[in-house]
Amino acid sequence: MKITKYRKILTKRFLKKEYFKNKKSANLIAKELDCSSLTVAKYLKIYKISVRKYSGKSNHAFKHGESTYQHYCIDCDKEISWVSKRCLFCAHNHRRVKNKVHLCKICNRNRICYKTWKYGGSRCRFCAQKERLKNPENHSMYNKHHTKEAKRKMSEAHKNKIVSKKTRIKMSLANKKRWQNKVYRKKVLLNMLKARKLTPNKPEKALNNLLNMLLPKEYQFVGNGKIIIDRFCPDFINVNGQKKIIEMYGDYWHNLATAKKRDTRRLRVYKKYGYKTLIVWEHELKDLNRLQQKIKEFNNVYSC
Repeated sequence: MKITKYRKILTKRFLKKEYFKNKKSANLIAKELDCSSLTVAKYLKIYKISVRKYSGKSNHAFKHGESTYQHYCIDCDKEISWVSKRCLFCAHNHRRVKNKVHLCKICNRNRICYKTWKYGGSRCRFCAQKERLKNPENHSMYNKHHTKEAKRKMSEAHKNKIVSKKTRIKMSLANKKRWQNKVYRKKVLLNMLKARKLTPNKPEKALNNLLNMLLPKEYQFVGNGKIIIDRFCPDFINVNGQKKIIEMYGDYWHNLATAKKRDTRRLRVYKKYGYKTLIVWEHELKDLNRLQQKIKEFNNVYSC
């Protein structure tokens, strides 16, 4: 079959009408004319008619006549090609803003993606999750419990698990770095003391009763972690504006070498913050008259 046979039928006007107006494909036109689709494609090329990749409903460009309309930049309203959304200048600015680093406003450390920033988001996914989990109902395990089988599997997974020396060093350095942060340190110590649910022991109760008798409403027991002075928790503290602390030392524990070093640091810290400290040993509770005199002298109370 020669191409010249369809020259009179496949005119430029006919192809534009069928191909553009009626939105028929080259295959469909060829089928109606009982010829090959290559013949139709050849004449489209001769008449310099732009060929579309897909036709009809499957073609996004010709579905609503998009390629025949005028298109404008969504930012500056400049006329552009129907393929683009923005002109070159606006596209460059958009890329610059998109590639800019946007940090989380809460932790000021983690990045947030462009879409989150664009729609007014200011938190990274970690801070957002932390905020969401403040409400216990949002937790995936709320009102749920692990089965015995699940607990057994978790237990077996952690048994005989050896952490390499390199990893232990990394963990140690990371914890030391975190511990330098005063806010983090205070929070951890408070949580630890709160979890232990500390209550006064027998010597502390005896000393508390003596202080209430000698100096009523002057000293309060804070050995349960109520007050922390630079990682150290005093036993009794003056609540009437005087910077005075009374420490109750046990005869056994506070005579150990490690405890002595710690107590030296403790007294140094109290002195640094302007506190005067009185140390009461456990054996001194046996002689109450002498102990009363010691407490009175520390608080400048003299009997008439």
